[in-house]
Amino acid sequence: MARESFIEINYIDDKKPIYYVADLLCRFGWSLYNPKGQIEYLPLGDNDDFNWKAEAMPKQELEQLMLEKQKNDELAGINLFYEGTDFGISLTGKNTDDICISLDINRYKIDESRESLTNISWYFEKIIKILYSDKSMRFSYKIVDFIS
Repeated sequence: MARESFIEINYIDDKKPIYYVADLLCRFGWSLYNPKGQIEYLPLGDNDDFNWKAEAMPKQELEQLMLEKQKNDELAGINLFYEGTDFGISLTGKNTDDICISLDINRYKIDESRESLTNISWYFEKIIKILYSDKSMRFSYKIVDFIS
């Protein structure tokens, strides 16, 4: 059985780099760094091939990379990891107009079975409520848990 779970976020106000959302989430328990201390991201010139790279770099360098990708109208991507767990998400988008948050890194489930449903309430608490706390930006969202 295949599973795909994601959250679509659409900011209504100013277009900001996708890094803006990553930075906000990182203030509330998410981390840019994987367990090996590396940042996982889509590099410049990826051309939507999704050839993720992982390397140690300061977050300021990642921020500059994301700004350059937005300037080039490229799809930006960053993996985030929830501190103290092995759960992660993939943020992709060209800017805050249309962001896809894939719940694809050790998806948090209701139980341990392979076919288990995604624990949507955990992601709502750890993502949507955090984004909502930033009153400077209005957004809409849609949560999808696709089962096939």
